[in-house]
Amino acid sequence: MQWGTVRMLGTFLSDAGDVPHVAVEYVAEQLGVADPSCIKHYRERLPTQHEHAREIRALLGYREFAAAEAELRTFVASRAAQTRDSRRELFDRAVLWLIEGRVLLPGITTLAPLVAGVRA
Repeated sequence: MQWGTVRMLGTFLSDAGDVPHVAVEYVAEQLGVADPSCIKHYRERLPTQHEHAREIRALLGYREFAAAEAELRTFVASRAAQTRDSRRELFDRAVLWLIEGRVLLPGITTLAPLVAGVRA
Protein backbone atom coordinates (compact mmCIF):
# COMPACT_ATOMS: atom_id res chain seq x y z
CA MET A 1 0.00 0.00 0.00
CA GLN A 2 2.88 2.37 0.81
CA TRP A 3 4.50 1.80 -2.56
CA GLY A 4 1.30 2.63 -4.41
CA THR A 5 0.60 5.68 -2.29
CA VAL A 6 4.05 7.12 -2.92
CA ARG A 7 3.76 6.51 -6.65
CA MET A 8 0.27 7.97 -6.95
CA LEU A 9 0.22 10.68 -4.25
CA GLY A 10 3.88 11.48 -3.69
CA THR A 11 3.76 10.74 0.01
CA PHE A 12 3.63 7.85 2.44
CA LEU A 13 0.52 6.81 4.31
CA SER A 14 0.31 8.20 7.80
CA ASP A 15 -2.15 5.47 8.84
CA ALA A 16 -2.72 2.25 6.91
CA GLY A 17 -6.13 2.07 8.55
CA ASP A 18 -7.25 4.93 6.31
CA VAL A 19 -7.00 2.77 3.18
CA PRO A 20 -10.36 1.64 1.80
CA HIS A 21 -10.96 -2.05 2.49
CA VAL A 22 -11.51 -2.80 -1.20
CA ALA A 23 -8.04 -1.43 -2.02
CA VAL A 24 -6.46 -3.50 0.75
CA GLU A 25 -8.19 -6.63 -0.53
CA TYR A 26 -7.08 -5.93 -4.11
CA VAL A 27 -3.42 -5.49 -3.14
CA ALA A 28 -3.55 -8.50 -0.80
CA GLU A 29 -4.88 -10.64 -3.62
CA GLN A 30 -2.11 -9.48 -5.96
CA LEU A 31 0.53 -10.27 -3.33
CA GLY A 32 -1.00 -13.57 -2.30
CA VAL A 33 -1.77 -12.42 1.25
CA ALA A 34 -4.45 -14.75 2.61
CA ASP A 35 -5.75 -12.40 5.34
CA PRO A 36 -5.98 -8.74 4.22
CA SER A 37 -7.05 -7.71 7.73
CA CYS A 38 -3.41 -8.15 8.80
CA ILE A 39 -2.86 -4.56 7.61
CA LYS A 40 -4.26 -3.38 10.94
CA HIS A 41 -1.06 -4.71 12.57
CA TYR A 42 1.13 -2.54 10.32
CA ARG A 43 0.89 0.49 12.59
CA GLU A 44 1.92 -1.54 15.64
CA ARG A 45 5.61 -1.63 14.69
CA LEU A 46 7.00 1.77 13.71
CA PRO A 47 10.45 0.42 12.70
CA THR A 48 8.75 -1.68 9.98
CA GLN A 49 7.14 1.44 8.53
CA HIS A 50 10.50 3.25 8.51
CA GLU A 51 12.23 0.27 6.90
CA HIS A 52 9.59 0.09 4.19
CA ALA A 53 9.84 3.83 3.56
CA ARG A 54 13.63 3.58 3.13
CA GLU A 55 13.31 0.61 0.78
CA ILE A 56 10.61 2.29 -1.31
CA ARG A 57 12.55 5.57 -1.53
CA ALA A 58 15.61 3.67 -2.75
CA LEU A 59 13.65 1.51 -5.17
CA LEU A 60 11.72 4.38 -6.74
CA GLY A 61 14.49 6.98 -6.47
CA TYR A 62 12.62 9.44 -4.25
CA ARG A 63 14.32 12.11 -2.15
CA GLU A 64 13.21 13.60 1.14
CA PHE A 65 11.79 17.11 0.93
CA ALA A 66 14.56 18.52 3.13
CA ALA A 67 17.15 17.41 0.55
CA ALA A 68 15.40 19.38 -2.20
CA GLU A 69 14.06 22.39 -0.29
CA ALA A 70 16.83 24.78 -1.38
CA GLU A 71 16.36 23.78 -5.04
CA LEU A 72 12.62 24.29 -4.71
CA ARG A 73 13.10 27.75 -3.20
CA THR A 74 15.32 28.67 -6.14
CA PHE A 75 12.73 27.35 -8.60
CA VAL A 76 9.86 29.26 -6.95
CA ALA A 77 11.92 32.45 -6.72
CA SER A 78 12.79 32.20 -10.41
CA ARG A 79 9.14 31.66 -11.38
CA ALA A 80 8.01 34.53 -9.18
CA ALA A 81 10.59 36.87 -10.72
CA GLN A 82 9.85 35.89 -14.33
CA THR A 83 6.06 35.52 -14.26
CA ARG A 84 2.95 37.03 -12.78
CA ASP A 85 1.95 33.71 -11.23
CA SER A 86 -0.35 33.96 -8.23
CA ARG A 87 0.47 32.18 -4.99
CA ARG A 88 -1.89 29.39 -6.05
CA GLU A 89 -0.19 29.02 -9.43
CA LEU A 90 3.25 29.02 -7.79
CA PHE A 91 2.05 26.44 -5.29
CA ASP A 92 0.75 24.20 -8.10
CA ARG A 93 4.00 24.58 -10.03
CA ALA A 94 5.98 23.76 -6.90
CA VAL A 95 3.98 20.57 -6.43
CA LEU A 96 4.60 19.59 -10.06
CA TRP A 97 8.30 20.35 -9.67
CA LEU A 98 8.44 18.10 -6.60
CA ILE A 99 6.57 15.27 -8.32
CA GLU A 100 8.67 15.45 -11.47
CA GLY A 101 11.83 15.57 -9.34
CA ARG A 102 10.72 12.51 -7.35
CA VAL A 103 10.70 14.42 -4.10
CA LEU A 104 8.36 13.26 -1.34
CA LEU A 105 5.67 15.87 -0.89
CA PRO A 106 5.60 17.77 2.37
CA GLY A 107 2.34 18.70 4.03
CA ILE A 108 0.44 21.76 2.88
CA THR A 109 1.37 23.50 6.13
CA THR A 110 5.00 23.28 5.04
CA LEU A 111 4.69 24.01 1.34
CA ALA A 112 2.14 26.86 1.33
CA PRO A 113 4.14 29.12 3.68
CA LEU A 114 7.34 28.33 1.79
CA VAL A 115 5.80 29.41 -1.52
CA ALA A 116 4.17 32.50 0.02
CA GLY A 117 7.43 33.50 1.74
CA VAL A 118 9.56 33.11 -1.37
CA ARG A 119 7.00 34.98 -3.49
CA ALA A 120 6.94 37.87 -1.00
